[in-house]
Amino acid sequence: NGTVYGLHLRSVSSTTVTQCLITNPLGYALTVGAAGFPANDNTVSQSTITSNTGTGALYLQGARNSFVSDYISNSGGYGAEVTAASFNSILQSTITNNSAVFPAVYLINSATNTVTQSVIVNGAGDGILLDTNANWNVIQQSAVQGGGSGIKIQGVIGLGIAHSSATGGSGAASAGVSINNASEYITVSNSYVQGSTAVYINSSTRTSVNANVLAGTGAAGSGLWMTNGSRVLA
Repeated sequence: NGTVYGLHLRSVSSTTVTQCLITNPLGYALTVGAAGFPANDNTVSQSTITSNTGTGALYLQGARNSFVSDYISNSGGYGAEVTAASFNSILQSTITNNSAVFPAVYLINSATNTVTQSVIVNGAGDGILLDTNANWNVIQQSAVQGGGSGIKIQGVIGLGIAHSSATGGSGAASAGVSINNASEYITVSNSYVQGSTAVYINSSTRTSVNANVLAGTGAAGSGLWMTNGSRVLA
């Protein structure tokens, strides 16, 4: 427990943290890497990581780090904030928050990361937000739920969503999967997608939506909604 960090791993490598309780109500609970000081090849497993602040429970910057069977929760901000990170994996973990402002998982400038067999929940906002240059990531065999959108994608090249569920809220702008801002090469396959509109595609092309169940629950929603020159292979 700390006022700035619960546990701060800066420029470290090949470190293992297991079966730990890491908490900080006033800031980041766990930072793996820092701006300009990436941490690589570390493992965090079977641990509980919690915060109650507008920052994040977990901050990640670096490569080839693994999070296995962890519980990560933040009632006030990001569950996990991932920036300038690549080739990292989240496996069999649960990440939750309850914020209309901060997604449970936020990725920006972070490529080739994987989320597998995990549960991501935000009761008030987006479950996962993949922002600019969060390219070529994979979400597989996972359940993502948001009070806003389940999975929101903006300005991304390359994302695979497979054998997963993505559930959005009941609001008119809530989608199971929302694809925006000239995103390309997004693939949604063999998944269950539900929201006011299940899959919403805006100003984005080269998207594949294949072998899914799409459930649009809004009175004015759709299973698949495309607008502003979007193109899709369904």
